[in-house]
Amino acid sequence: MERYRALSINLKDALIAFGVSLLCGILIVRYNLLIIPAIAGIILFLLSLCKYEFIFYFGISSCVFYNLAIIHFGSFDGKPYQIIWSMVFIAYILKSLYHREQILKFDKIDIPLFTLLAAYMLSLINSINSGITIKETIQLFYFILTFKIICTSIKNKKEMIRVFHLVIIFGLIFIGIGLLTVFIGRAPFPQLLIDVSRKKISLNTHGILFQEAMRSAGRAIFTRVSSCFLGYVETANISCQMLIILLVLIGGKHLGVQKKVLLSLAFLLGGILLIFTFSRAGITVFTFSAMLVMYFRRQFKSILIFLLILVCVITCYQPFKARMKEASTLEQHSTKGHLALYWGAWNIFLKSPLYGIGAGTFKELDKFDLVRDIKKKFNIWGWPDAHNMLLQCAAETGILGLISLISIIGIYFHSLIKAIRIQEDSYYRDLLIGLTLANLCAFLMNLTMNAFGVDTFWIIAGVGYAAASLVSARPVDVIFSNNENYPGQH
Repeated sequence: MERYRALSINLKDALIAFGVSLLCGILIVRYNLLIIPAIAGIILFLLSLCKYEFIFYFGISSCVFYNLAIIHFGSFDGKPYQIIWSMVFIAYILKSLYHREQILKFDKIDIPLFTLLAAYMLSLINSINSGITIKETIQLFYFILTFKIICTSIKNKKEMIRVFHLVIIFGLIFIGIGLLTVFIGRAPFPQLLIDVSRKKISLNTHGILFQEAMRSAGRAIFTRVSSCFLGYVETANISCQMLIILLVLIGGKHLGVQKKVLLSLAFLLGGILLIFTFSRAGITVFTFSAMLVMYFRRQFKSILIFLLILVCVITCYQPFKARMKEASTLEQHSTKGHLALYWGAWNIFLKSPLYGIGAGTFKELDKFDLVRDIKKKFNIWGWPDAHNMLLQCAAETGILGLISLISIIGIYFHSLIKAIRIQEDSYYRDLLIGLTLANLCAFLMNLTMNAFGVDTFWIIAGVGYAAASLVSARPVDVIFSNNENYPGQH
């Protein structure tokens, strides 16, 4: 029997066809939007003919494109990308039942994960908007399930390397789309927007290039670039992760010269995109992570060259120089705004330390005097989150949520570092180092933004934890996998 043998086509197709037909019928009758269920039905039917592994790999590799289409349902938004993972959930459960396997295996990180979910539920007690809190709780459960299925579905190192390569390839495509946006001044394709409540379908070609004034440069206007309809800081976040992975592979000993040259070119292009996002957090986090890579590899000459190049970029490129200069003063709007939000989130936590104010409700705080006065004083209206993952979690879910999140981070990085120490020098060890530092970039970026509630954060984190689990939890597999010829290994 094959390890990943697909379900019987008759059983699977019957279940999916019934679900798609029911969904299409409801949408047609209720909303009279024939095109939506028709497209969804065709896509779901085609995916139903594929093996579970194809849908799983597609879900992971396309995570950077999750915002290309949005469906507005009035009180909440959905994304077709989430349909793919919903299919992965269903197919995984059916496959496990069919082969009489344990559906999800217990792991030490599960305790804080589900404690965080419990904190989200308990925050309903004191929530200022129970509807938003319920939605955020369901979304967190979706992310946890995604994380767990990624960790459980990747069975050996060969599969992990395949997933790792897919993450790199699609990350480079993401960078390429961002660079194309820089050169042509607009997105190369539109974003699909479907408003179910208004029965309207539209294509968004705006919101790709963001213009901002630099007060330190006499209110000069500069343009910040994003990729795939994500915000410019989120674009910098993903770019940082991809660049660090590339840097680790380039500095390793397990790739040939040709591949290193190609990756170096991709690294250079990714660096250009990162600069054009004008994200100070992104540049700072990338610089810190890059120096860590060079330090632990004992590449001290590379550290010096890197610092010289960075100083030249900051000094010679006037918009970037002015942008970095603004960060050094508390009078700068962005700096004041971040500090004000941090102070507000901390005070909210002190006022409701047990249950918080409800998961996802920080954006509703304009209604309250405490935050309204802060936002009025510092002119930070329209900022929907605390711009800090830990402080926002504390404010929204209380002490239980904060402790759970810190525990998740601690267990996560402890597992990755332990796996790096155990794994002998090989291409797989470079993979582990790259994923560890990429996820470190994501964590540090989330101390000045909040991408904790997006798909890319959880999917790349899941890939990293799965890679570590294959080393520390499966010593027999490690022995056999070390005899395999990894891609690029001599």
